[in-house]
Amino acid sequence: MESRHREVPDIILAGYPTIELAAAALLYSRRHSVPFVVDFRDMWPDIIKDELKGFRRIAAAPLLLLWRMMKKWIVSRSTAVVGVTQGFVDWALGTTGVSAKDVTRVFHLAVDPCQPAPERIEEAESYWTSLGIIDDGSTVILTYAGAFSERYDLDTLVRAACELPKEYKRRLKIVLCGRGDMSVPLRHLAAGQPHIILPGWRSASEIRVLLGRSHIGLLPYRSTKDYVCHFPNKVGEYLSAQLPILTGLTGQTRQLLEERGIGYFYDECSVQAAKQALIAVVDGREALLGMRGKALEAYAELFDPKRIYPEYCRFIERLADPNVA
Repeated sequence: MESRHREVPDIILAGYPTIELAAAALLYSRRHSVPFVVDFRDMWPDIIKDELKGFRRIAAAPLLLLWRMMKKWIVSRSTAVVGVTQGFVDWALGTTGVSAKDVTRVFHLAVDPCQPAPERIEEAESYWTSLGIIDDGSTVILTYAGAFSERYDLDTLVRAACELPKEYKRRLKIVLCGRGDMSVPLRHLAAGQPHIILPGWRSASEIRVLLGRSHIGLLPYRSTKDYVCHFPNKVGEYLSAQLPILTGLTGQTRQLLEERGIGYFYDECSVQAAKQALIAVVDGREALLGMRGKALEAYAELFDPKRIYPEYCRFIERLADPNVA
């Protein structure tokens, strides 16, 4: 039961998803006449529907309909709509039939490249050195750290790396850190390929050191509707480490990387195209080093939490109290 003595907030900021929690927060805000901001960070229920096939989609139809109705109610009754990209804001409005809101804003996902404790860094340095992951000037190191999910196109990159000519395999190391439902298939594909390293799930300090030794970040995401209009958090993470990005992803991420000159690209699911992209990366080692400054510049402008979150706070404060400067 709600306490009668509980202080009512000046404003409510609700993350979306989950849908039910955002709806409950909106209900509370309307009951107490409190400004309400909804922050869209994933495309529910659309991406859930896209994953359901056949009978499962039919069985889920009533729930999907309920979620769509709840989303429309949340968007239409909110004081402001916020999203991680303009594409997310446009989707939130367009898929609910809300032509416009008086207040909308975009705040990108921001990654704080905080340094782990010195002792952890020392342990991580020793670990990667023991695996031969060393920036010795003769090899290009490509890195991915995250889930090994079927939603990602990791197998295309691994197959492409396996088909490289021997001279390129000697000049290349691909480090794939993580685990998931693709762990076993990827290990089978990479068996007998010493230039492909799968060290499992690693700690934050180990990932930090690995990124510092790498030359390019791998973003093997499929071009699903949520990723096409999104900057996945790995974009900011790689750019904060001054890494250009190799990806098959289309949409806003590719547009950004192309405009800034900090990307290498291949056609999703095309082993031949990925192979050519890997060859271009190895042949362009010096160019990769020249992209580091541009990558960091893009991070500072678009993904730095020291800039983004203070702006977000000021935005919320002004909605709560228009007199705030």
